Amino acid sequence: MGSGATADKPQSKCWYHDGSWWSVLFDGAEGSFFYRFADGMWRRQTFPDALIYPALPTRADVLSQGDTLFVLEWEAVAPRLYKYIYQSNLRRYHLIPGFPVRLNLPTGHETLVIARDSNSVSWLTFEHAGKVKAVCSNANDYLVWDVDGVKIAEGLKDDDIGSIIAFEGQIGVFWSNQNTQSLHFRVHRDGAPKETWERAELVARGGYVADDHINLARGTDGRIYAVTKTSVDDVEGPVNGPTQAQIV
Repeated sequence: MGSGATADKPQSKCWYHDGSWWSVLFDGAEGSFFYRFADGMWRRQTFPDALIYPALPTRADVLSQGDTLFVLEWEAVAPRLYKYIYQSNLRRYHLIPGFPVRLNLPTGHETLVIARDSNSVSWLTFEHAGKVKAVCSNANDYLVWDVDGVKIAEGLKDDDIGSIIAFEGQIGVFWSNQNTQSLHFRVHRDGAPKETWERAELVARGGYVADDHINLARGTDGRIYAVTKTSVDDVEGPVNGPTQAQIV
């Protein structure tokens, strides 16, 4: 599908809607398209807004909520947020006027992930210059964003990353810190001031437990599951710490 077409690690490009699985993928030549799984195979869509972004491989995160779909296309300089409405009679997605919105974030971040809280505020998280930041939208239209963001943590390597997820009236940010070989989680209660976050929780520490590979999912029981890669492959022999595995 093209180099980097399914990057990056915290991002998800698949969703289920109206009886079908959908995905955003690079076609290897023309750009990033909507795909739908039908008749046993993934089929590139041809409706008017099926081409999301031309030429470059896809580094996207999607958020599907009912007939509303957000597609966050990563770019080092100015990522773009797309908002679509699903038209069930035509089985296609329609781009809402005013989108995409360019997010003028500081250059040097590696990846972006989107989540939406119970008050319809959308959140992004990213690592930049050793800090984890959370950025939130205007709750009404998602056209206005506080791109300066709120600092969630600091003291990270530039190679570290974070991810974000909505659950049980909260937004949670999970991140790696390879400088301290630790993993952390921090929560924002829906409706609280954007600067007000709970104390950071230590998930794991030591033994090369941290690397820049994270993916989050919410279970039907409300629990948050994190899949991470360790750095035990960077050293020879057993290490002292919580695990000897590469994937936890």
